[in-house]
Amino acid sequence: RYADPAVFDIQDDYMAEPFGKYPKIEAQFRKAAQQPGKFFMNYVSTAALLPPRSNSDRLNPQVHSFLDGSEASGWTGLGIVPLDFPATRTGLVESLIRHNPAG
Repeated sequence: RYADPAVFDIQDDYMAEPFGKYPKIEAQFRKAAQQPGKFFMNYVSTAALLPPRSNSDRLNPQVHSFLDGSEASGWTGLGIVPLDFPATRTGLVESLIRHNPAG
């Protein structure tokens, strides 16, 4: 890995197709909310099979719905969330910011 696992917890399965990638994204959000203390990174981006825009069109709405849903309500400290084409989903960036308030 490219980071110290004692400091960072990283989900970066960049070759998983969206159907297989999404459960990993959701699991990393849960882990960050339930086990604070590390720097969490949760890559939504994937390079599998389809062009990045096609993958983001499938993943970004799911991520947005999850973050705005009842389970994630009140969660903070979800970490760094690299993703492709965030501006194509109105409110997604704002939702990520809401879950990562400034200290």
